[in-house]
Amino acid sequence: MLEVIGPIPPDYSARVRAVRDYLQVTQTQLAKQIGVSFATVNRWENGQSRPTRLAWQQILGLENGNPGTKETSSVSSPLPSARHLEATVQTEVRARVMRLLGASPSVIYSFKATGAFSPTFVSANIERLFGYAPTDYLEDPEFWSDRVHPDDLDRVEAEVSLTFETGINTLEYRFRRKDDTYCWVKDEQHLIRDDRGEPDEVVGSWSDISALKDAEKQKSAARAKLTQLLASSPAVIYSFKASGDFHPTFVSQNIKEWLGYEQRDYLDSPDFWRSCVHPDDLPRVEG
Repeated sequence: MLEVIGPIPPDYSARVRAVRDYLQVTQTQLAKQIGVSFATVNRWENGQSRPTRLAWQQILGLENGNPGTKETSSVSSPLPSARHLEATVQTEVRARVMRLLGASPSVIYSFKATGAFSPTFVSANIERLFGYAPTDYLEDPEFWSDRVHPDDLDRVEAEVSLTFETGINTLEYRFRRKDDTYCWVKDEQHLIRDDRGEPDEVVGSWSDISALKDAEKQKSAARAKLTQLLASSPAVIYSFKASGDFHPTFVSQNIKEWLGYEQRDYLDSPDFWRSCVHPDDLPRVEG
């Protein structure tokens, strides 16, 4: 009987598929050979459940060229070598990672942290999000700097230096799409160091935050409009906390026009109101 060494590995799904691919059998045929149901093999390959230790022993036997099952398989295909299985697993894992990156709402990229800072990787969704082919980035060391808005470039290039100082950095700037329109990008960078502690590579992500910037702009415009309305009001608008020291929280800027005080005169002093009420009126008003 085969001996299982250690727990069921996390890449069990890919390894089950790899064995089946090399044997050139269906899920039903593999299930029959191992002695389980088709649904069980299907769940293994989809990562919905793990094989039992007994089932995993038989899968390991197939990997090692020793079926060790209750039934004799009718499959005559040569069993894969461990090297072939490992290569297949790596290929499937790599393909899955690429699919996940392609579905991400952010573009993942990397570039060398020394020399010419040459691009080393970019996820395929750069085309979906910004219109560029991956080769546009990978084959052009000036790709990024050529597409940052000219009004933002000096500031952003200065901020990028913080990535090499702190190891983590977040930038926001305007970035030109393939169709020559600009969008706002949130750029999060992480510095990777080699075994000697030297900068090796920068890995980052680009996220389109144009909608957020538009919302902030609209909010700012609404706030400016409200301020304008309050300033033109025939009355001074104010507020204060309803408990504790009744600290002032807001006063419209027309307090200067109507009463001659600065906004900070009210906001910085919880006793502002009491100090301004006529002494003959204060007891009655407070009552």
